[in-house]
Amino acid sequence: MATPSKAQDIAEAKLPEGMEIIPLGGHFWQMIGVKTPDNVYFLADCLFGENIVAKYHVNFVYDLQAFLDTLDFVEQFQGKLCIPAHAEPTEDIVSLVKVNRDKSLEILDKLLEICKMPKNFELVLKEVFEAFDLTMDYGQYVLVGSTIRSYLSYLLDKGQMEAYVEDNLLLWKTAETV
Repeated sequence: MATPSKAQDIAEAKLPEGMEIIPLGGHFWQMIGVKTPDNVYFLADCLFGENIVAKYHVNFVYDLQAFLDTLDFVEQFQGKLCIPAHAEPTEDIVSLVKVNRDKSLEILDKLLEICKMPKNFELVLKEVFEAFDLTMDYGQYVLVGSTIRSYLSYLLDKGQMEAYVEDNLLLWKTAETV
């Protein structure tokens, strides 16, 4: 769990000439980055280093569609210096974007596999932890659980997942058309 910090909204702040605020949604709502006049991009938490993706597998994502859109956007920054908060600065952001996108697609595929038979969220989450060899504690339950809910909502919005109530349980099931 992140240590609490005092944040200020700078979305409307007047920046020095040539600097630009860029929207980087997905990991968290209203997250932004900054582009400098010499094309250096400070990317905040919009993507994760390969070592972090390999270790944690399911990194916190508030809105998966926005996260994927941000990856598409950031991928266009090739040839510029990009400075992510959770990875080393790089001139080639494309490979890091690919690692993040591929992991997201792997998680989506895993959820479609897990939910071939209807399951409530707790069982889905348990199987995700087992599939990626993660250790559950309270913090991981909250972070990974929130992220998996984002993924399930994404699949539901795309028509690849169904959600319904049976015996007072909300069940998730891969849609028949998938």
